[in-house]
Amino acid sequence: MTNTIKDGPFCVDCRARKESRFCVNCQKETSNLFQVQIIETMRARESIGIKQKRQGFKGFIKKIFQGFKPSGDPQLSQGVDVQMIVDKEKNEYHHIVKNNLTGKILHEEHEKLTEHKPKK
Repeated sequence: MTNTIKDGPFCVDCRARKESRFCVNCQKETSNLFQVQIIETMRARESIGIKQKRQGFKGFIKKIFQGFKPSGDPQLSQGVDVQMIVDKEKNEYHHIVKNNLTGKILHEEHEKLTEHKPKK
């Protein structure tokens, strides 16, 4: 999102705002200075995914995902913050989903990996 703010005229010598060619602050006739400010607003969203593997072990031992994910829900247009840990060694599954704006927990699961049933 970009906002452009045009401001002026100002006195070239003292930078005071003036209404005509004559500067009231300097008490002399000076040229006009116009100022333009461009304000750019950007939002950065980051996420990280890690898989730990070991030789002789099929697939991954530990899988971690943490960060932003877009949501298909129109009420969550700003997306959600997800923290997921799958640990095959310790037989653990942890999944926490939070609203990106408010930080309110929307979904939370802590269970054994063998008992976890993924959604289709």
